[in-house]
Amino acid sequence: MKRAGMMIAIVLMMLPVLASAQQLGSASYIVANVPFHFMLGKNLAPAGTYVVRPAGNGVWALNIQNPAAKLSVAVMTTPDESKNSREGFSLIFHRYGDNYFLTGVGLEGKGIEKLSESKAEAELRAKGNAPSTETIIAALK
Repeated sequence: MKRAGMMIAIVLMMLPVLASAQQLGSASYIVANVPFHFMLGKNLAPAGTYVVRPAGNGVWALNIQNPAAKLSVAVMTTPDESKNSREGFSLIFHRYGDNYFLTGVGLEGKGIEKLSESKAEAELRAKGNAPSTETIIAALK
């Protein structure tokens, strides 16, 4: 009985994630033109056109690619339903001076899929630097 209760709790926690996954289905992907280089996890990603698609059956794992730079990075995300994506489909960056960090992917009419904070960004923040937020509008394809 205790196990059944645990399973029900897990299913209820996953409902928002599953709803987001339905919006960005496996046949859909987001395309954005990023005009600056940025940190994508541990990788320095060049400016260019980026394609974002689910890495599996859900949005909590995304594959972010720049075909021209032959860059492909899989990232884990967590849904942030407390913030809505006001700009529709978008890539959300934190900016510290000339340093940009991809921090989220906005889904139109839904929340934001947050990426884990990188070690480099955590170090900048720990030094007292406050980020500004930059949003790049993307298109669903």
